[in-house]
Amino acid sequence: MTPEEPPSAPSSRPSIRIINRQRLAPSGRRRLAPILVRILADHGVPTGLSIDISLVRDPVIHPLNRTYRKIDQPTDVLAFPYIDPQEWSGERPLLRSDSPLTPAEEPLIGEILISTDQALKQSESLKKEIEEVIAHLAIHGVLHLLGYDHDRPETQREMRRMERRYLGLWNRPGEGDSK
Repeated sequence: MTPEEPPSAPSSRPSIRIINRQRLAPSGRRRLAPILVRILADHGVPTGLSIDISLVRDPVIHPLNRTYRKIDQPTDVLAFPYIDPQEWSGERPLLRSDSPLTPAEEPLIGEILISTDQALKQSESLKKEIEEVIAHLAIHGVLHLLGYDHDRPETQREMRRMERRYLGLWNRPGEGDSK
């Protein structure tokens, strides 16, 4: 397992970069990245935008949770949006389709941090593989960056519906990149 895994190959879709900054759990990148790219494509995110996802341990995510959410304990996932979804809903793409930028140089929609310590606890309590829990947390984080939330019952229902939809692709390998 390398500390940083290479970004997805350039394509006509938005890109996902999964950065593994821990050694507790595998990233599941090969299976996960196509599902996350599919979510972005399904939501009309244009080529030239990207999301970084970092797998970290509790000592990294805890102070960030304390600083940004005012909760003094580790959490499972944090999402930091940098571009509002309304900004890419227009006709003009943020980068030309022939842009020479690599995925690492593309404008970031946002960053997601996932605690593998918390994912491991959830995998044990739910009796699921840690890679599936990490996939669920990554899907959850991407949906937050796309504007979904769970602060009200109606928005929570919609977000959970979308999580189930895309987690279904995890449970059916090979379908994440079928679009």
